[in-house]
Amino acid sequence: MRAPYLSDDGETGVQILQDNQLRDLVLRYHGMGYQLACHAIGDAAIGQLIDAYEAALAETPDPDRRHRIEHCGFASDEDNRRMKEAGIYPVPQQVFLYDFGDSYISVLGEERAKPSYPLKTWQDMGFRPATGSDAPVCKPDPWPNIYNMITRKTWKGTVMDETQCVTIEDALRAYTEHSAFTQKAEHVKGRLIPGQLADIAVFSRNMLTATPEEILNDTQCTMTILGGEIVHERA
Repeated sequence: MRAPYLSDDGETGVQILQDNQLRDLVLRYHGMGYQLACHAIGDAAIGQLIDAYEAALAETPDPDRRHRIEHCGFASDEDNRRMKEAGIYPVPQQVFLYDFGDSYISVLGEERAKPSYPLKTWQDMGFRPATGSDAPVCKPDPWPNIYNMITRKTWKGTVMDETQCVTIEDALRAYTEHSAFTQKAEHVKGRLIPGQLADIAVFSRNMLTATPEEILNDTQCTMTILGGEIVHERA
């Protein structure tokens, strides 16, 4: 983190790689043509990764490489601006707020913790943010993730900045169309249209009319179709 936690020891978290190490790795694999998906949560780590991506894109320009920042939890407004300008995409896990939001508040305070993982802001900026569970850090169960996207509530009921709530349509799009986009696979999957993979999850209720609590507590996947083949059938 750029600023210390609330503890008295000045702790700012763990820096995994030094600046030169990260930059060398990003430059190497960007130069080989890879789309990178690097993990960064704290604002200092996010800024460090943006620096490396910017350097790589300056050396070998590619306006549609779509390098990703996995998690991207505590990005500042300036970080978001730089990501947008460089074509870097945040790929958050909103379920982190459901599972860990109260812990974030305890170590960072409400002002820094509650606006984290700002899905609505990213959406409004045109990022088309995707989402996922980050299993096994969190359970792969999608319901807490979707519940948090539309309510911003933790498992204890704490609301983590209601201005960042999105609609159920937006939440489902994050799991499908936007996830395909961040993989550069939007022409192959992510939507139910002719010519794309028939990857389909059938739920036990209409997600567009269900209450958030029904989604969290009383919804099941009744069938899963992968590439047009039924691979799971609850009955």
